[in-house]
Formats: sequence, C-alpha cells, structure tokens
Amino acid sequence: MTENRKFHLETERLFLSPWLMSDRALLIGLYADPLASRDFGRTLRPDESEKTFEKYLTAFSAYGFTRWKLALKDGTFIGTTGVMRVINHQALGTHDEIGWRLLPAFWGHGYATEAARAAQADAQGRCGLRDILTYTAPDNPASEAVMKRLGYLRAPERDFSARYSTVVGLWHGRVWRVPNPN
Repeated sequence: MTENRKFHLETERLFLSPWLMSDRALLIGLYADPLASRDFGRTLRPDESEKTFEKYLTAFSAYGFTRWKLALKDGTFIGTTGVMRVINHQALGTHDEIGWRLLPAFWGHGYATEAARAAQADAQGRCGLRDILTYTAPDNPASEAVMKRLGYLRAPERDFSARYSTVVGLWHGRVWRVPNPN
C-alpha cells in the first residue's frame, strides 16, 4: 500500500496519523524519556529511535498500518499507538502486535485505551487483520489495565522470555489476544 499523508484516524479527543519526516525528533524524545521507556530498562539511544522511526514509516507504506503518531486534537504530541507486523519473533513467530507508549504527562487520562480502540478497529476493519496479539512486562499493571478495558484475553500459554537489543537483560512478556470481530 502506498503512503497517503492525508490518511488519519480520529477519536473524540485524539488524532492518529502516519509519521512525517519532520516528526522524527518527537519519537526520539519519547524514547529518551526514562519513564516512557522504563520497560526497556534504559532510554533508547537516538540511533535506536531512528531505526524505530524508519520501521514505522516503512510499515505504513508496506502494510497500510503502523504505530501511529498520537496527538491531542490541538496537535500536542502525546505518544504512539497502533499495530506493527513483527517478522520471525524469537518466541512468537510472525504476528501482528498492537501496542502503545505515551509520554508520562498523559498517563491516567484514558488516552491509551481510546487510541488503541481506534487503531484496533482500523486494523481489523480497513486492513482485515485477525489474530492480533499484545504483550507487556509483568510489572506493567497500567498496560494490563488497558488490555482488560479493551476486552483482550490473557493467553498465558504464549508468555515468553526474549532478548532484545534495546532491552537490558531478559525481557518477559505476558501475552494477550485481541478478539476478532464477528
């Protein structure tokens, strides 16, 4: 699918859009925040954030979905949310994963739930995705609360431990399944 700069998703309070080249510093800043990146055990270096930015750009061009740039309707950048295709994951194989990461000033306002609901509906509706997964570290009850509010189903048989270049030590993932639409 070719990139369409005019494509976006909108909710009552939020605007989800593809990344523009001019947004690069926003993503680098998000991953440089110690609280936003706490599940990595460290902040990401700018070159690591650059690679992530390029993956987000490429994903939208290739698949029509990505981790969207997430902003309030007034344009204030607050984070990212959306679905990414994960190829040959060391524990889960190839799959589509929904996730979110917000700047700490925007935690606790329901934005992650609202944004993920819109991204999920788009991925399942417009893109026809099925069998979407999500996962979080066991010490992230806020993300698990979002998953519960969205009606995701725990899949403990798929829990895993993995090593990632951007994470300190072994990362443990608690897996949830996103219900398919009827």
